[in-house]
Amino acid sequence: MYLYDKQKNTREEYRLLSSMNGIVLEHTETKEIMINPEGEIILPKLPGGLLVRPALVWKVKPGPVKDMTVSYLTKGISWGANYVMELTDEGFQLAGWVKIDNHSGATYQDAQIKVIAGEVNRIEDNWRIEEDDMILYTNTEKASPEFTEKSFADYHLYKLERLATLKNNQTKQINFLQVEKANLKRYFECTKWSEDVKILIEFENSQENRLSLPLPKGKVKVYQKDSEDSSLEFIGEDSISHTSKNEKVKLQLGTAFDIKCTHIEKNSYRKGRYEYKEHKYIIRNHKEEALIRISHYIHEPNWEIIESSYQYTKASSSEVVFWFYAEPDSFEKVTFTYRVDRGLHVKVEKE
Repeated sequence: MYLYDKQKNTREEYRLLSSMNGIVLEHTETKEIMINPEGEIILPKLPGGLLVRPALVWKVKPGPVKDMTVSYLTKGISWGANYVMELTDEGFQLAGWVKIDNHSGATYQDAQIKVIAGEVNRIEDNWRIEEDDMILYTNTEKASPEFTEKSFADYHLYKLERLATLKNNQTKQINFLQVEKANLKRYFECTKWSEDVKILIEFENSQENRLSLPLPKGKVKVYQKDSEDSSLEFIGEDSISHTSKNEKVKLQLGTAFDIKCTHIEKNSYRKGRYEYKEHKYIIRNHKEEALIRISHYIHEPNWEIIESSYQYTKASSSEVVFWFYAEPDSFEKVTFTYRVDRGLHVKVEKE
């Protein structure tokens, strides 16, 4: 490399020793060492064949003109799905967006874009955490979705029905889902682990519910309109996994301010070979009527409920569920007793 002195109009050759925490040069003739020298640094031209931009180079033997299709993998391009949901009196509106990040070092002009939803296995050397908190997603524009979907291998493929340009270091959002007047169920879930009550919404990803696409995994931001000034207010967010058609989607928005839940194990005693346990839930509802779901887990084997103040369903071998409506400004009590068979059972097989 060369160091050019404008005042003296001289150019001298140096060797670069270091560029960490300052430039260190060595004069090629005098071996003099200079630190952060004044003047303009002139670099030599690049060696032949050295490319400064990402590129693919082929050596092809001369021959007749032919079209060639090339497929290759590149890092630096990623995509994800993000959703915006607005709760309404009729149900909800939902907009889905494909977010494509291009940090590959190249611009793709008028590209045909396809994205695959599913867990496609690749061995990665490094993990990169994507942040999208600074990106605003809006569903104010009621544009038609621009993607078509089809099953492909064991995944789902979404194809953009127009050409698009992906610039280097650009994040592009494209709408792929627009749903209006879909139905949902909103309820509040209590457990024995906390007084806080979860706010949950649930809906069917079905054609009958105006949804007809498999939903790629992604983050869902939920808004509700303030009736006084018609502004949209953010009320919570959650993430969904890859969701096929006719599957349920459940979102947890947060914890309720005006509903609290207290769990009490009232009694536990042994009688014969059975152990009996009595439980009570107290729901304090300080708002309008609310749909409540109590999820109580029983970890002992061989149990059965013998008494209950509310109807229940046995969701699994270890979970019992109560559904009911809590009246406005009310205290609701749910009590139940179950017994566990602690007897020793021996099975003898005859020869």
